[in-house]
Amino acid sequence: NQGTRYLLVARLLPRDDAERVMGLLGSYADEWSAYWLYTRGLIAYRNGEADDAATAKLVQEAWSANEHVPGILAGTMAPELSTGNYVTVGGTDEATDFVRECGPAWKATPGAIVWLTSAVPLCQRTQSATNPPTDTG
Repeated sequence: NQGTRYLLVARLLPRDDAERVMGLLGSYADEWSAYWLYTRGLIAYRNGEADDAATAKLVQEAWSANEHVPGILAGTMAPELSTGNYVTVGGTDEATDFVRECGPAWKATPGAIVWLTSAVPLCQRTQSATNPPTDTG
């Protein structure tokens, strides 16, 4: 587990080699990282599945894994580099790393970033509905 698969998927995405990307994603079907979840979302979008219920669930899972990715992709949130030799799972530095590596593929896919950022309010509402505030008083 040295993260080589993340570098590989980042190199395959710009080549628009859907077959190899899907093969790589399938090799790690249980992967829960932001890299994998957001990449699955991009592939679903590219495949015309943006409005599918399964894709909406996937975007929700990706956002839950790292809510900073859409903002950094869209340029509405400042990137933040890691200060060490690792990234914080779910952190801004992880999102920055993902956008640095996979952002060009998102930007090269017409409408993908707008689609993703328009899904964020839905993710936030779903998260609020499943985790309502508790009264501690």
